[in-house]
Amino acid sequence: MAEKMLTSEEKAAAMPVVQSAMQAYQQHYGIKLTEQETSRVVENALKNLRSTSTSEVRGAIKDQLFALLMKKDPARAIELRMQTQGVAEPEKSRIHDIAEEKGFKAANAELAKLTKTPAEKPLEAAPAVAAKAGSPKEARAQTPAQSPMFLDSTHDPEIKRTLGDAAKAYFGKPFEELKPLEKAELLLRAMRAPEFFNFQYNIVSEGPPRNVEDVYRARNGDCDELSRFYAVIASKPEFGLTNLTQFYVMFRNPATGNEIAHTAIFYVGGNVVFIDPAKGDFKAYPKQFKSPEDVMRDREFRKFLLNFATQVTGDKGPLVIAEIAVFSGGLKSMDASYYFNYGKYYADEENWQKAAESFLTALEKGAKTYSVYYQIGQAYYHLGNYKKALEFYKEALKIEKNPNVYECLGTVYLQLGDYKNAIASFREQLNIDHNSVSARVGFGATYLQLGGNQYDAEEYAKALVYYKLAGRYLSTALKLNQGELTEDLSLNLSAFYASMFAVLKTAGNTKAIQELKADYEKLRPTGFENEEMDELFKSY
Repeated sequence: MAEKMLTSEEKAAAMPVVQSAMQAYQQHYGIKLTEQETSRVVENALKNLRSTSTSEVRGAIKDQLFALLMKKDPARAIELRMQTQGVAEPEKSRIHDIAEEKGFKAANAELAKLTKTPAEKPLEAAPAVAAKAGSPKEARAQTPAQSPMFLDSTHDPEIKRTLGDAAKAYFGKPFEELKPLEKAELLLRAMRAPEFFNFQYNIVSEGPPRNVEDVYRARNGDCDELSRFYAVIASKPEFGLTNLTQFYVMFRNPATGNEIAHTAIFYVGGNVVFIDPAKGDFKAYPKQFKSPEDVMRDREFRKFLLNFATQVTGDKGPLVIAEIAVFSGGLKSMDASYYFNYGKYYADEENWQKAAESFLTALEKGAKTYSVYYQIGQAYYHLGNYKKALEFYKEALKIEKNPNVYECLGTVYLQLGDYKNAIASFREQLNIDHNSVSARVGFGATYLQLGGNQYDAEEYAKALVYYKLAGRYLSTALKLNQGELTEDLSLNLSAFYASMFAVLKTAGNTKAIQELKADYEKLRPTGFENEEMDELFKSY
């Protein structure tokens, strides 16, 4: 079936976002366009649109401007893309070498392979929300042929021999005589010890998560990869730790909204044990618990985790615990952890189709956590399936009243034209995070849309009321952000001044336009510029 083309009315409705995006991305790429070039960029972007959603319009404009920059200044274009995508050495040098030897076209093609997965067809039939209608009927994720929990049995004699040597070195007795906590300690210590397994901890993972076999061969991994390897070894009957449970802990910095996960924390025989990557050694929490659920409820343990997080992440916070979830069920829980991390990898690559599939597989395997529901919502949002996104965001909120999710809900409602619920969602976000910049930008964007509807209906007085509300929220957002412009803030401020100018000009209110111009000029020190507004204000 051919993809739906936008009608002329839909293209016209998208134009305010198109103009704002043109302004912001021209400034980002540092290029000046002729009228002919501007028309070509807009025309090509509109041809590629399948919806009038703000994110799709901005993405189309950004892609077209990048393509134009590739013609005008390819060296700068490639350098900008490498910066934006976070390409590190030695890949950066390799791209430069390709540009020298084979030209910029070849370098850009290689860069596209490295940083961006080709777009795929969106999910056609979204599975029902697990909490309401059960898990998806079948796993959708396209994963490596071998099980992620696979570890070749030919390694068993080597592992047994190594652990036997470690038991004598650390405890002075055979492995079989160790108590469960001693076995847990032994395995964690032996993993990190240079004389035994010598696993190295990766603070930042590159590429997709590896299966257990690859982790074992490489002798390194991040907290999730090492924890899966630990669980596989511990689950072998001869090692006697088959009742292992893993914790998934999500830390959040309320000031920045950044979220950091850590998974190498286990419950075994009433004890909590973990790998401390900051200091490279084994630790056991000095208190016993009756169940993993008791661990999650313990206030002192939560305080301990926050202190632990600052060591692990280097983020001085203040941090809060956004979520503690249990991945129980042995190797199946490790499967869930693996697919969850695969989903995050695909999300970082902006391959939302694969991200959705991986997160749904994690959900099917038992990871019914806030993070999984939230991430599925994010994937559906980026696939343009807003109704599905809403369902999963709401499931996430049942577990954790997180301000980030309320922001996402507000954004989705705004896309759907449900302004009442958009405002209610941004209000809930503000109730939790009183200094939220993004919530105020959300309010501003919503009131701009409401004002635009009134303006189109020639209800200019009502439009002005909404525009003023938008300006008030955007101004507060800028102050709270210490005068620093974000992309969303810049785009919405551009829309605000254009909208206010239009309604004031229609009303013939020259004095108010002059006051608006004076207010606009006050933003110059922040770096805010809008050539279109400069032109409009010239005669006032």
